Amino acid sequence: MGKREASGPERRTIIAGAGMRIIARDGLRALTHRAVDSEAGLAQGSSSYYVPTRSALIELIVRALAERSIAESEEAARSVRSSLGSASGLTVDDFATAIAGLVETFASRAVEMRTRYALLLELDRSDPLHALLSSRSPVQQQSVSVVGEALVGLGVEDASARAAELLALAEALLAHRVVAGDTSSPVTPVVASYLRGVVRARGQE
Repeated sequence: MGKREASGPERRTIIAGAGMRIIARDGLRALTHRAVDSEAGLAQGSSSYYVPTRSALIELIVRALAERSIAESEEAARSVRSSLGSASGLTVDDFATAIAGLVETFASRAVEMRTRYALLLELDRSDPLHALLSSRSPVQQQSVSVVGEALVGLGVEDASARAAELLALAEALLAHRVVAGDTSSPVTPVVASYLRGVVRARGQE
């Protein structure tokens, strides 16, 4: 029996993955249809059949990154909301561990994260694709909502503002791991210290 030909959606996934590896390794300027075909092990001209222009190729990669981030964030949201609904509730240590776990999960996907950072630097902020990867993304909006719910559960007022701060801290810790390559510094204690600070500030009001 011959090898099954990949379907259109499967080919697009293969192309997006190859594009990410090229960007992560060689930078955005190295992204060409020819390079993608070679990286993916496809016949020359294959990627241009599915995404005819370089702009379309970049859009395919951005949307693939966004979809994967949404899936990870939704899973994390379910976990946090489950803890909020439990009899014991959510503790500072539980929440710090959950945030740190998410940072570690994203950091373990170094190719995707390096691609994201490269695209954020190269894409114009007015480009709708930039918004899909930045703090204006649907993932960020969902994250602010879920983190805000958790902070309310911990007794923190002005939860939306604090949620944005916490996510900025998590983003910085993630960038430090991916860009600087520092995997030795623990994440959980840093997040826990921030959380104890905002919870303590609430208790002193």
